[in-house]
Amino acid sequence: MLPYEIKAILSDGELNKLNDNFSDIFNSVTKIYKSLNDLILESGKSDMEVVQARAGERTLDARLDKMERLSNEVSSSLKKKANEEEVRKKGVPITLNDADSELLAAIQGGEEVSFNLLSDPRLHSVSEEKTTFVEVVSDNLFNKNDFIPDKHINGSTGKLDDNEYNNGVSGFIPVEPNTTYSKSFNRETGIAYYDEKKEFIKSVKEPITFTTPENAYYVRAAVRNDERDFFYINESDKQLGLDEYKISVRNMSVDYNMLTDDIKVRLAERGNNNTEKKSYYVKDPIPNGWYKAPKLDDHIAGKHPYQINTQDIYDSLEEVVDGEYVTKETLGKDTTEGDDIFKYEFKPDTMNINNFSGVDDKEGLEFTKKFPKIILHTGTHGEEKSTPLILANFLHHLVNDWEENELLEWIRWNVHLIVVPVTNPSGYNNNRKVNENGVDLNRNFDYDWEKHGSTDPEDRFYKGEEPFSEVESQYIRDLILDNTDAIAFYDYHMTGRTGNEKWKDRFWTILKIFPEKWGYEEMQKITMTDVDRATREAQKRLGVPRDSGFLGYVTYENPSNSPSYAFSKGIPSATLESMSKLLDDDDSYSFEMMQLCTEYLGNKIITTCRNFI
Repeated sequence: MLPYEIKAILSDGELNKLNDNFSDIFNSVTKIYKSLNDLILESGKSDMEVVQARAGERTLDARLDKMERLSNEVSSSLKKKANEEEVRKKGVPITLNDADSELLAAIQGGEEVSFNLLSDPRLHSVSEEKTTFVEVVSDNLFNKNDFIPDKHINGSTGKLDDNEYNNGVSGFIPVEPNTTYSKSFNRETGIAYYDEKKEFIKSVKEPITFTTPENAYYVRAAVRNDERDFFYINESDKQLGLDEYKISVRNMSVDYNMLTDDIKVRLAERGNNNTEKKSYYVKDPIPNGWYKAPKLDDHIAGKHPYQINTQDIYDSLEEVVDGEYVTKETLGKDTTEGDDIFKYEFKPDTMNINNFSGVDDKEGLEFTKKFPKIILHTGTHGEEKSTPLILANFLHHLVNDWEENELLEWIRWNVHLIVVPVTNPSGYNNNRKVNENGVDLNRNFDYDWEKHGSTDPEDRFYKGEEPFSEVESQYIRDLILDNTDAIAFYDYHMTGRTGNEKWKDRFWTILKIFPEKWGYEEMQKITMTDVDRATREAQKRLGVPRDSGFLGYVTYENPSNSPSYAFSKGIPSATLESMSKLLDDDDSYSFEMMQLCTEYLGNKIITTCRNFI
């Protein structure tokens, strides 16, 4: 019952009197209605209460029967769910008592019973292949981190067996049926095919390009342990080259507050370094392609490399010094105090736009970005005769022939190079690894100096009495500290006097282990790209067999050398080593070998810039 307000054409007094009367009547009825409800609740015998309790059923007993039936159905459903998959509290370990007979048989190696803990996720687990927000976005479908070393694929069962021949196996790689794919290595490689349920179909030695069977949805590839960094598979009828495996996560975000403190620190460091390092100026985009060096018909000074000395290198570079683009500066004398150690800078010029006439406060107005800077030094070990020659050949080509090569043109006008062509003049003059004091300069820097090298002055790895005991290493140290804005630092060596027995030993890169530093991942990509392309160029043009495999390999270590020191100061760094001869050459220092190594060095500069700017 609601109060009713009278509205009529009455005087204000009459209207107010009537409204007051009806208000009193409404309040009285409300009190009576409340008293009636209280009596109903106390007696429990009201027809109103019975109707409400039936909830639409004909009788109260029918309602109770329905509720009991629903309760039984819910209980049955919960028991069935518990039987299908036990709900386990977080942190409670799984024991053998939890395993069924099939799982126990698989663990014990039972016949025709197999499972893969990595490839067969639990029913309600999240995996890359079971999600729609993760997709592979690279041309390369091979994930080098999903790799099982020292295994091979059993050609009859598709299972993995132990292997003692430096081989491993990829994880399951999703593919499409009746589709053409290509892979790295110009030789046959074992490929195993599997259906939608990852049941084995067959294993075949496939050439570079292959087509999947009509029922194949996964493949596994046989890959040598030392070639996992260079292997790739792409969906194409031709090799697309090495591309780092990448996945993209769509519409996903992570609350910053959920990150651990160490991840926050590393993100902050990466962010700061990226902001600083990538603020560079280039005039032109980097052209595509591979820089090709001319084939020489003579060495510097008309001498055999064994006869070339430090002064021959300096005399050759003197021809390109012009005081503008190319400048020369003396860092100081070497240990003998007889030979100079020179630094050469190849720095592009740019127009001056910072002439603010009549402007008193220039803050924030001046253009301050610089060209990307790369530091390169060679001749650390005097017996390695080829690397100063290769560097000098490249610099001559850069200065004299840039108009005929668009990649050289780009370097000439966009990259600031700082080079020290002979770090150890006395060693280079005498074909000795160490300097005049018998110190291996490659062990004389202070990064982990205590852990590396020898303390025996007669040892060829003698590291000196203390870090930076030698003036030669002091000059390189100061060069690093004066140029911490460089995008990369390389120490260039030769792998040996006469070469080694395998094609893979032509180029060797020693990557420094600084995963927390900006540029660590980029240095890995640079190495993979250059070795891959150098291999193909050698196979196409220099008669290297197509089944040679990659002409290079990588090791990870942090000896007390200049790249370790440079990376510890924030400059992405690596040790580069190139061959003294092609595997089939009778003698070292052939013109074909020098040509390929010159290309490798020049393209190292280009690939570095592609990854860092």
